[in-house]
Amino acid sequence: MTRVRLALGKGVLFLYRIAGIVVLYGVLTLILGYTIVIGFYAINSAWVAPFIVTPTTDKILDMTTKLVTSQEVLGSLIVDRDKLESSLGDLRKTQAQLNQLDRNFRSAIVVQKTDDAADSPELTALRQKKVEDNKQTDKVVAQISEVEAAIDKDYAAGLITKSDAALAKTQLQSTYNMATNGKIEEVLLRDNERQKQPNHTVVLDTLAKQAELEGNLFQVNLQIKSGEEQLAQDKIQIITLSAAITTAQDSPYFLATKGDVKFAFVPYDNASNVKLDVPVYGCYLNMVICHRVGTIKHIFKDEEKITHPIFKTDVRGFVVQLDLWDAEAAKDKVLFLGHRPLLF
Repeated sequence: MTRVRLALGKGVLFLYRIAGIVVLYGVLTLILGYTIVIGFYAINSAWVAPFIVTPTTDKILDMTTKLVTSQEVLGSLIVDRDKLESSLGDLRKTQAQLNQLDRNFRSAIVVQKTDDAADSPELTALRQKKVEDNKQTDKVVAQISEVEAAIDKDYAAGLITKSDAALAKTQLQSTYNMATNGKIEEVLLRDNERQKQPNHTVVLDTLAKQAELEGNLFQVNLQIKSGEEQLAQDKIQIITLSAAITTAQDSPYFLATKGDVKFAFVPYDNASNVKLDVPVYGCYLNMVICHRVGTIKHIFKDEEKITHPIFKTDVRGFVVQLDLWDAEAAKDKVLFLGHRPLLF
């Protein structure tokens, strides 16, 4: 019985020693493996971190909404710009016509003033002469009644015939008419003379029309200036929005608005391996038994920041688009560019 216990004790002790050795070597193996992994990624400059972006992520949905809104605003601004340019073209034609009319009107006013200044003294002299003529005519008309009485007397006495009396009276009536026409002509001359004066309503009406023309021209100039300022603002907004949309469309995440896209984060330290169509390798255990899974399709310049897939520290770099024929490779922690990280 004692021998059995001793044998069992020796067996347990042996197993304990074996277990201790296994655990010790296991821990040493883990430490060695971790050290190798740390060292491998510390010196390797070909690794990249793949990731997939889908259209349903919050970031892409928000980007899509903002991009659509910006494009709608841009389209509206372009339409407004085109309408405003067309309107400004019409306004400038109207401005040119009004300017030409204003110049012609001013020239006509100068000519009219010159003519009025020359005609006014002559009209005054003619009117005065007409007044004198009318006075002489009035004296003649005053004697006509005596002549008419004499005609009637001669007709009654049978000295002249009825037709002679009618003819004589007709001639006398012509004198009356000439006297009336003379007075009318004097009134017309007086009215023409007044119209040549600078304070007459005709002159004032001309000045009013000039003021109305200049007011219309001022309004057109104001509309053109306001339209040009608005057009300049619209063009600045169009340029700004176009640049923003172009920047967004150059972003790697814009591609994700159209479907799932596979990208890879490249640390700046590994940038030397990045070229278009460079082969991409995926490996088991993230470093051994590697096989080619695709190529680099596009390189983006914007800076990105991620957490290191091994060291869990922040890493700065940029993004490339991958063309993978092995879609599952995008789910690996890391991929390698250009060549296998090891010999196999």
